[in-house]
Amino acid sequence: MIDRLAVLGIRLDRELNVAGEAGRLSAADSAAEVLLLPTNEELAMAREIQEVITSELDLV
Repeated sequence: MIDRLAVLGIRLDRELNVAGEAGRLSAADSAAEVLLLPTNEELAMAREIQEVITSELDLV
């Protein structure tokens, strides 16, 4: 996916990308920094749902 951004000068360091560790993944000559940020999307969605349910109960 990120290979399409090469036209903009954005490049990955292949070794860092394969390692899969959080942090910088961009090559030294990349026009922009590429980062791998760990996320827990399921937890974020659950918190959003909890907030909606709580706010709905407050309306009753």
